[in-house]
Amino acid sequence: ARDRAVMEPMLKHPVVFAPFEAGGPRRWDSTVTTTGVVSPDTADYVVDRVTLPIPNPWKRNVRVSDVDFFRDGRAAAVTFDGDVWIVSGIDRTLGRVQWRRFASGLYEPLNLDIVNDTIYVLDRQGIVRLLDVNGDGEADRYENFSNLLIQSGESREYPLGLGAKPGGGVYVSIGGALD
Repeated sequence: ARDRAVMEPMLKHPVVFAPFEAGGPRRWDSTVTTTGVVSPDTADYVVDRVTLPIPNPWKRNVRVSDVDFFRDGRAAAVTFDGDVWIVSGIDRTLGRVQWRRFASGLYEPLNLDIVNDTIYVLDRQGIVRLLDVNGDGEADRYENFSNLLIQSGESREYPLGLGAKPGGGVYVSIGGALD
């Protein structure tokens, strides 16, 4: 009877989500613009150079560990230091490459995959899905997609690859030391 008295007022009113469920204001308002270097070679395989956003307003080191592309041609780059950047302007000229910080605080991520324009990152704690719920270009929600394959603290064990599996799910490859 006591539990019913406590619960009944709650059942009469709809649940109101906390304001953070709708996303918050941007934390990183700046965009860093760099200029890339297009290879002068015309062979079938060439290497163009995309200049990293160093320096940047947050004094972040940018050691890119993986890159994937959205359908519209933009890229997402994850850094070993735990940041995800959205990169636009990757075209034939590389004259104006824009880097915008999308997420931060991941634990030594080495792999990133974009599935249906949603970013998934594999770090030492598992696979994290990053969502921009308010459409401001910055991740508002970090969701635990899977923590079934947590990396150990072993420095020679690291994820080699993360990829979407046709029909749903993911493939993960992890390397490690053998005894």
